[in-house]
Amino acid sequence: METAGLYIHLPFCRTKCHYCAFNSRPLDRRDSAGYLAALHRELERMAAHSWSKNRRFASLFIGGGTPTIYDSDSLCHLIDASLSSFRFSADAEITIEANPETANLTKLRRLRKAGVNRISIGVQSFDDRILAAIGRCHSGEQGKRAILNAGEAGFGNINLDLIFGLPGQTVALHEKSMATAIALGVTHLAVYELMVEQGSRLPAMIDEQQLSLPDEKQTVAMMKTTGRLLKAAGLQRYEISNYSKPGFQCRHNLNYWQNGSYLGLGAGAVSNFSGLRLVANAEPGAYVKAIDSNRYPYAEGEALSEAAGLRETMIMGLRMTGGVDLAAFRQAYPAELLTDYMETIGRLCGGGLLVRRGDSLRLSARGLMLANRVLAELV
Repeated sequence: METAGLYIHLPFCRTKCHYCAFNSRPLDRRDSAGYLAALHRELERMAAHSWSKNRRFASLFIGGGTPTIYDSDSLCHLIDASLSSFRFSADAEITIEANPETANLTKLRRLRKAGVNRISIGVQSFDDRILAAIGRCHSGEQGKRAILNAGEAGFGNINLDLIFGLPGQTVALHEKSMATAIALGVTHLAVYELMVEQGSRLPAMIDEQQLSLPDEKQTVAMMKTTGRLLKAAGLQRYEISNYSKPGFQCRHNLNYWQNGSYLGLGAGAVSNFSGLRLVANAEPGAYVKAIDSNRYPYAEGEALSEAAGLRETMIMGLRMTGGVDLAAFRQAYPAELLTDYMETIGRLCGGGLLVRRGDSLRLSARGLMLANRVLAELV
């Protein structure tokens, strides 16, 4: 029986960070109640769908930035409905995202008891000045407390999100945040370079010289510092931005990077139905209206061609430090598609950006530093 992942999107946030382009308007109780009701109806419909019934789900990921802004009863009811409606593996990975200001000990204990066994906390930095600059509403101390609360609540699998290249950030400040995360004993770290999103407040603030970003030399130094400190702490890099202690890789995300199947529920959620890609309407009101009208909420759809499937599987697979197995590609795709593709791969290998050993292909150390540029060549 094919396995899949289940993703549930809870899009409401209390505040909007300067670097985030997501439409995170203030939470309205009436809106949230209607959204949750629609989400439960979609959950019931999709659990009865023949595609879902023929699959065993290996992971559940409840995301959207700040799911823990919802009350404990609502979250536990949603988790229970998910676990009881779909067929899950006995050792399924059940993750919920949280921000520090909403991760109190009582709520985390409730979530752990409801079956959540992995928590992902969006700290971003432990420096109060940097957090204020990017519009976060928690402090560094609240970030530390959230991690300690998660451990006290019984979570043995704790991910922490950090960002480097933030306004006002120096290599020393990033190193200090990294050292704090390591000292707190998290099992997984996702360390991302800041992406300036169009539609967020950050581009205008930079143009108006309200904020300044570290230069490329500093961000490269931050990236190198990240790898050095985490390797010394026993966290292995297994994807461009992800590091974990042995056995604590995020299985839900591994399924994405391996181009596996997954079902997304909620506004803006993406599903991959064995190669059929569907995207739900991102506007919560339109999503709720579609569900209330007994319609599917999808706004976009694409059936991937063999060529598109090859490209996507290659690009996603190369995000992982283990790379991809070319023998598997030869079995899955027509020879002429892979032959044409190998010209680009050969050029990137010649430039020292990819490394090929037999049928094993991966990003080189230099390629990891320039991953976005390298992968763009393979689109």
